Amino acid sequence: MIIYSDLDGCFLDRDTYSYDNTIQYAQKIIDSDNMLIFCSSKTFEEIYDIMDNIDRQMPFIVENGGGIYIPNKYNYLESAKYSVKKNGRLINLSDNNIDIYNSIKNIRKETGIEMVTYQDLTITAICTITGLNKYQAAFAKNRNFSETIITALNDRDIKVLESRLNQLNLTCTNGSQYYTIHPNDINKGKAALMLFENIKNMKIGNDITIGIGDSSNDESLLSITDMSYLLKNKYNHWEDIKSNNIIKIDGLGQVGWIKVYKEISKKFCEI
Repeated sequence: MIIYSDLDGCFLDRDTYSYDNTIQYAQKIIDSDNMLIFCSSKTFEEIYDIMDNIDRQMPFIVENGGGIYIPNKYNYLESAKYSVKKNGRLINLSDNNIDIYNSIKNIRKETGIEMVTYQDLTITAICTITGLNKYQAAFAKNRNFSETIITALNDRDIKVLESRLNQLNLTCTNGSQYYTIHPNDINKGKAALMLFENIKNMKIGNDITIGIGDSSNDESLLSITDMSYLLKNKYNHWEDIKSNNIIKIDGLGQVGWIKVYKEISKKFCEI
């Protein structure tokens, strides 16, 4: 079984980013010879730190599908171009090499839309705004494939922004907390499917896929998994995600995530 899970608003507490309540279940999933693959807008450093604390090695998908990290113990996607990262390889999935931050600055100047990104802020300011500690803030700022916009955008701003981004082959995705600007040739579902097809070709028996998400940037992921669990978002309702296999869970954040764990444990008796 392969479980793809979002982090913010799912595995992590929405306000504190803690995973004290879910870490034991992550360990149980992996220790039962299943795969838990985090698929998030978070950066490589952020997710690597979480996996280091879970004390297990697994591939994971970063920055809304911009890259896939493969620990050295796995030989998945060996022919793909990569950069060497801590005990593994970080594979770039986009063909778009545009400088996203400079593009945002140019659009900001041309349109007058206020778009504050992590790159515009000091580590201290990021900590104040997000509640992250200084190490987490530094990890969040160090982005390889995308940029995060932390200011609120109204419908008009989004319409103008999307039109301008489209000319640069970029897109704006709304996540649990903030907006992410990234190349339009990537998404969570595309990255998850690529990884799954490679794992399946290795004939290791992980044929069932499960997705867990809570926001619109999880739609591409939840559309490709066999069973797709949708948690409630920060407004305590379900996002309007168009997929035929959505299972709505009455729960937010870690509470909803643990409900999913218990449901699939009963269904499959494998974790």
